[in-house]
Amino acid sequence: MKACIFILLLLISSNITAQQSGWYWLNPVPQGNDINALQFVNSNTAYVTGFAGTVLRTTNAGADWTKVATPMYRNNYDVYFYNNLTGYIAGKGVAKTTDGGITWSQLLDIDFFFSSMSFINSNTGYLAGYTGSMGVVYKTTNGGNSFDVFNIYSMLNSIQM
Repeated sequence: MKACIFILLLLISSNITAQQSGWYWLNPVPQGNDINALQFVNSNTAYVTGFAGTVLRTTNAGADWTKVATPMYRNNYDVYFYNNLTGYIAGKGVAKTTDGGITWSQLLDIDFFFSSMSFINSNTGYLAGYTGSMGVVYKTTNGGNSFDVFNIYSMLNSIQM
């Protein structure tokens, strides 16, 4: 009986101590998922992508961040903006915006991950990904309306133009 009372008092006191310790969620705000990519599109506006569909935008050089609604609900690994209006998010699929991130349309919904992407203009771009142990490159020449697929027989994590 004394042991039960002692354990109960120990649990109550540790709970009170934890509540009074002053710990609370401070940063990162507004969420706590892992961030995988960041791109500034001008000196004030930037986008980040991360796990669990995370897409955030700042319009004041990173002082504040807001969540951005996209159709990408799974892990996102890269973000690429060709200019202030046209941008892409890659992860288990690809989404595109043409209005500065206000609205997004999903171009691809696939069962593997794109880990990196790069565009040479607003229409021509390359996405690198992997399916198990095989690498893959997708190429678009029409802004993501269609893609050519190239299988590469090794892992591919990054692509740069």
